[in-house]
Amino acid sequence: MVGLSLGAHGTDLGFAIKAEGNVGGIAGAAREERREITAPLPIVSASVAYEVAPRLRVAAKVDYLQLTIVEHKGRLTISRPASSAMSPAGSPSGRAIAVSNIG
Repeated sequence: MVGLSLGAHGTDLGFAIKAEGNVGGIAGAAREERREITAPLPIVSASVAYEVAPRLRVAAKVDYLQLTIVEHKGRLTISRPASSAMSPAGSPSGRAIAVSNIG
């Protein structure tokens, strides 16, 4: 099984900059600017699952989102490989791990 999905993730972003100057020994007034925004970030996801044997399944999913503000770019990739097995009694058990890469 192979899957591809598109979605959006709501994110609250906050930015602040503070400056204080001194010219010729005379201190200027300190100034601070703040901006906050709630932005939808598009997400692209891909997944794959394969039944290796009648009671053994392996799967993986990758989510990717990216944000660009002026010349600043950020991205996040989340990878989740997983495996699951069905016991002879029919109860499932599995293992999964999530790996994040922020760039």
